[in-house]
Amino acid sequence: MYGGRKWYRVVGSGVMLCVFMGIKVVYNASYGGYGLSDRAIEMLNRLSGGHVDRDNYYTLPRHDMNLVLVVETLGDAADGEWSDLGVVEIESDRYRIVDYDGWECVETPETIQWVVVLGGV
Repeated sequence: MYGGRKWYRVVGSGVMLCVFMGIKVVYNASYGGYGLSDRAIEMLNRLSGGHVDRDNYYTLPRHDMNLVLVVETLGDAADGEWSDLGVVEIESDRYRIVDYDGWECVETPETIQWVVVLGGV
């Protein structure tokens, strides 16, 4: 199973556990911006049924299992002209991608350093 939740039965006790499995997310690890190569788009189309092109690949969720598979399988060959794609596994059910001049970071609620205002507002 890719990400999400899986149930396991603990033998002997009859107790059911729900264990959260990590989610993989694609991000760009260099200046320039997120982009896919023609080869990556072709592979993505083979996997997803042919709905991805140069004009819409960026609308795919970065945790899309086919996108993750393409980037992991092709490695550097998946990179667009100005990108250096990577995959990170997160242990959260939510994330956001923060971009500075095309260089991206994947943030989860656990990785954000919040400023706490003491004494209320």
